[in-house]
Amino acid sequence: MQPLNPANGVEGPELVAQIDEEACIGCARCLPPCPVDAIVGAQRQMHTVMLALCTGCELCIAPCPVDCIVMVPRASLAAAPASPRPEHNRARFEAHSARAAARARERAALLEARKRES
Repeated sequence: MQPLNPANGVEGPELVAQIDEEACIGCARCLPPCPVDAIVGAQRQMHTVMLALCTGCELCIAPCPVDCIVMVPRASLAAAPASPRPEHNRARFEAHSARAAARARERAALLEARKRES
């Protein structure tokens, strides 16, 4: 395997997302961007990251309005599970994408039905 091109970044430790439970307001904005559904929680409830599923992609950080998500090295966490296997990540991503596409189709159908009613 070739090393990363330093012009594109340097390889670092495996990271996982961690949510500050005191600061989380339960807005649920971190849930949709997670490509493997590693964050669980409900609206107005505290969210948590399932470490066994987190890939460290950092996509959950930007949508958080209170900056309660930080990336920490997986190795720094006591009893942290091993990184998820690539085939499991792909399967979870495909399931996540299928659910998002189904929701988009349902929403489009609902909007179309409302247009016809008006």
